[in-house]
Amino acid sequence: MACAYALSAPAKAIGAAQRLGSLAVDRQADISVLDIHDGDWVVYDVLGASLQVNQAVVPFLTVKRGQVFMPDWGPRPWGWEPDRVLPAVAGVGGCC
Repeated sequence: MACAYALSAPAKAIGAAQRLGSLAVDRQADISVLDIHDGDWVVYDVLGASLQVNQAVVPFLTVKRGQVFMPDWGPRPWGWEPDRVLPAVAGVGGCC
């Protein structure tokens, strides 16, 4: 379940707290449903620093003003999942 602050703070920050930021009568119901995929992933922050993680959060569906959008494409050829961690290759980069 989403934390109320995670919903209300962004709406307030963009000056839309009167119509966004909570699921209630007479409010616009914009919802993102996310899925967690287990695996070995590499994610990057806005400065390009990498972090190896074992779970990735990927979009499952979005509802915007009552219209359902399915994430049938993504920013990469394989969709929305981040880069997979590549296994170390023996003998590469070593001195002997």
